Formats: sequence, structure tokens, C-alpha cells
Amino acid sequence: MPSHFEKLLTTELPLLRGYAVMLTRNPSDADDLMQSVAVRILRARTGFEMGTNFGAWARKIMRNVFLDNCRRSRRLPLSLEEVTEDALASPEGATGHVLGQEAVRAMYRLKPTQRRSFAMVCGLGLTHKEVATALSCSVGTVKSRVWRARANLNAMLGADAARA
Repeated sequence: MPSHFEKLLTTELPLLRGYAVMLTRNPSDADDLMQSVAVRILRARTGFEMGTNFGAWARKIMRNVFLDNCRRSRRLPLSLEEVTEDALASPEGATGHVLGQEAVRAMYRLKPTQRRSFAMVCGLGLTHKEVATALSCSVGTVKSRVWRARANLNAMLGADAARA
């Protein structure tokens, strides 16, 4: 029978995978990062205090492993804003960059639950069912949050920007 720690880790793995893809911007590198992080988490399991936020603890470990890898390879990691802007900017140059900046600002004005669901489905490409499992809610709740996030983004960006 799995321990409480193993249950927490199993529940958190889909979220960690999404975070790994966001950090590395490459599914293959994300797999390598996930493997390193899983080993590090299992080694550090005695350092985790039950009753605290397991997800935050695991993401901190992942961030530290990622930064260590970046330092070793002398690559600078991208910030969340840069990753989001790159993903949202269109290839038309300055116009796409401005739209990307506006979209990033609009995303940060969404409710956290909507922003997280929207980012996981639309940004990371996870299915509604995967997101529902990761967030411990129903598939209908995820669909509703994503729909509301899209509607709110359309309203914030205006109809013309949303169609661009």
C-alpha cells in the first residue's frame, strides 16, 4: 500500500510535468528534468514536512534543478512572462509582440483558477481530464473555467484582438 508521501507525489506528477515543459520549452528536456526531479524528491523525502504544501515544495525542487542545469550549460532560463509572450506573439513582428504583452497582462487579471486551467489546457496542451485530475476537480469545472477564461480574455482584449 502506497504511503501518504507516494500518494502526494503521484497526484503532483502531472502538474510537475506541465511545469517542466514550461521551464524547458522542450518535451524531451522536460522528460530529463522530470527524471532528475523525481530522484531528488525521493532522496529528499525526509525533508518534507507533512501538512505543508507538497506541490510548492516539489516545484521549488524542480526550479532549483532546472536552474542548476542552466548554470551548468550556461543558458539563461526564460521568465514566465517571456515564455508566455513567445507563445502568444504572432510572427508579424511588433504588432504580435504588443498583442502578446497585452495578452500576458490580461491573463494575470484572470482569477487564479481560470488562469491555471486555461494555461494548462491551452498553453501546455493537457486534456480537460488530465487537468481535472491534477486540480482535483471535475472535467465540467475545468471546461467551465477555460470557457470563462476565454470569454474574459476576449472581453479584455476586445473582439478585434481576439480574432487576430
